Amino acid sequence: MSGEETPPGWEDVLEPGERVIWQGRPDPDIRWQPPEGRDLRGGIAMSGFGIIWCVAVAVNGSIAWVFGLLFVGLGISKLAGQHYWKARQLRRTTYTLTTNRAIIATESGGRRGMTSYPIDATTPVASDGVEPATITFATQYANGASRQIGFQRVRPGREIMEMFRAVQRGQA
Repeated sequence: MSGEETPPGWEDVLEPGERVIWQGRPDPDIRWQPPEGRDLRGGIAMSGFGIIWCVAVAVNGSIAWVFGLLFVGLGISKLAGQHYWKARQLRRTTYTLTTNRAIIATESGGRRGMTSYPIDATTPVASDGVEPATITFATQYANGASRQIGFQRVRPGREIMEMFRAVQRGQA
């Protein structure tokens, strides 16, 4: 979405003189990437333990092998579940770029949230350069780690990035 009119429901969100430049949703498709770090090690360990449990107990003729399936399932979830949950979260996310800020609106479990980030000439805006693009404009620090904040997997990435640059220059 782009244009001069204020979208319905945004009248109380926008500041005086602020306009919506672009509004859209991320590409919610599941992107399969190999798990990393703890997810990889934990997933392999849990799945491996579950499989060994199932085989060892089944050889003895016991029905207790069924409990091993719990560990196999948890391990697989650790290895692949992150992709499902990320896609699910993206389906419930809306991004808005205004003349002053970037807004990320989410809905999860019946709860809605909206976070805004000011965009000006000093904001470090960056794109990963692929399509769909991830455009970052803030960093969140928690528990000694940092996480990039931005519009994830948006199309058309290059055009949206140009809109961010126009906001930074005060030409939006």
